[in-house]
Formats: sequence, structure tokens, C-alpha cells
Amino acid sequence: MTKLIKEKNREFYSIVFSNIKTCRGLFYVSNQLLGKNTESACPDGDPKEMCNKFQTFFQEKIAKIRNKLDNDKAPSTTFSPFNGDTLQLLKEVTEKEVKDIIRQSPAKSCALDPIPTNILMTCLDDVLPHITTIINNSLRTGEVPTCFKNAIVKPIITKTGLDENDLTNYRPVSNLPFLSKILEKVVLTQLFGHINTNGLTEAFQSAYKACHSTKTATIRIANDILIEIDARNVCILALLDLSAAFDTLDHEILLKKLEIAFGVTGSALSCFCSYIADRAQKVSLKGETSEGDTIMRFGVSQGSVLWASDLHALHATVG
Repeated sequence: MTKLIKEKNREFYSIVFSNIKTCRGLFYVSNQLLGKNTESACPDGDPKEMCNKFQTFFQEKIAKIRNKLDNDKAPSTTFSPFNGDTLQLLKEVTEKEVKDIIRQSPAKSCALDPIPTNILMTCLDDVLPHITTIINNSLRTGEVPTCFKNAIVKPIITKTGLDENDLTNYRPVSNLPFLSKILEKVVLTQLFGHINTNGLTEAFQSAYKACHSTKTATIRIANDILIEIDARNVCILALLDLSAAFDTLDHEILLKKLEIAFGVTGSALSCFCSYIADRAQKVSLKGETSEGDTIMRFGVSQGSVLWASDLHALHATVG
């Protein structure tokens, strides 16, 4: 009987993991099987009150970190000028291109969406011309609709087993309007094309880059260590973790770098300026939301497609 149980368990896990195509899917399924559901963690207390506390905490956390920075010792923000064909205009897209992006996107809904995404999918052909018009107007004018810059933030505990009543154990994850992420993907495709064509990615960048995941970095580091050990050399590994790296990024430095070091100008640069400016967010917890909006002076919502894929990586690139 024990042998049969082990065989069935092995068969079950083999089937489950063989159908997983991404690292994110692997982590999600693994956490589910191990009972590590970080999304269900929530501090005790009145949900409305906790939303307001989280809103204040996330805002003050960024301010405290930035206030600790020694601007007198800050590295130079002088960048090597870009030499090549600049990205001045973002190309307008066809209805087919927009439809393909929507069909390939997860049908996740946000409380800020006018209709649930699954319903949008059922009548996509009817509303597609209007969606395409909104996106192309944004690309042409360099203006991102204000409603696309609002976010609902959910506090997620960083690790199971931590004190759920300690706000420092939570990180903010944003839920953005579905169509805002479609616009981001349109822009991302063109920005990524410009970056690749001009060879602007870091050679050893191992995240937010096709075929270069965290596995790539791990393999490279392990290989370098083994080479040094084989050569009978002393090997020291220094690891650096930046606190709230996504949330504390300086908008002015990022935009300056996009223009000077990456050759993004004209209405294309205006689109990024508009994308970053005046982003607002509310915290949501157990059906309640915080009072008022927090305007993000630094960073951009974690959960945005464009931000997570390219902008943070570009900011971190040595220019």
C-alpha cells in the first residue's frame, strides 16, 4: 500500500509540474501545494482602519528611505550620450495587433475596470475599434489617460510565518486597470525593439530580458565560483539587496536617462513623462479601501507591465 501511495504521489506531481510553462507558474503551484498562501495574510483590526494605516505606512516608508540617502555622496547622473536612431514617435497599432495582445493577456480584472475583463472578452469585437482609438490617441499625443494611472494596492506579506500584525512585513502590490496594461504592452514592444536594435541592454542583465532569467544569473555565478575554486583561488561572493528599490526610484533621473542614454525623445518621451506623472493609489483590504489617494512622487506601481519589464532595469543600467 505504501509503495502504491508513493507511486501515485509521484505520478500526480509529475503531471502537475509538466504542465507548468513559466517560473511564476512554478512558484504559484509550489506555494499552493505547500500551503504557503501569502495573499490570505492580513493584520487584525478594522479593515477600513488598517487600509488607512497601510496607506500611511507605505508612503512614509519611501520618504524615510529617501531621506536617509546622502545626496552629497550620490553617484554622478551624467550619462554617455546615445548615438543612433532616436525613438521619437511611438507607432500607432492596428486593431489586429491590439486584439492579439488582449487575447494573450491574463483575463484579470481590477476594481477600477468599468466592466469585468471576462465580459469584455465576450464582446471584444464590438469594442475593439474604440479601444484601439484610445491607445492610438495616447501614442500620438504622448498622453496617458488619467484613469489608466490609478491603482488599487493590496498588502502582501513578504514571507509566510512572519508576524501578520507587523506592517513592515508587507509589500504593496498594485492591481491596475486591464486596458492600462494593454497600453503598457504596446509601448513595451516598441521600447524593447528600440533597445534591442541598438544593443542597449547590459550584457550580464539576467532579469526583464528575453532568455535571461534569474536562473541565468545563478548558473553564471556558480560557474565563476567553480572556475576560481579549480584554480585554487579564494572566492568571495558579495550580495546586495536594495531596500524598496522599485518604490524609491527617482522619476527625474529615469526620464533624463531615457532621453540622453537611450535616445527616447519627442512624443515618445512625453508618453513616458505622462505615464509616470501623478499616479495615484488606494489600499484595499477585505472589501474596504483607504480614504483619499496617495500621489506617487517616486517609483511606479509594482504590478505594472511596463515598469516591471523595462523601466526599472533601464534605471539600474550603468550609463
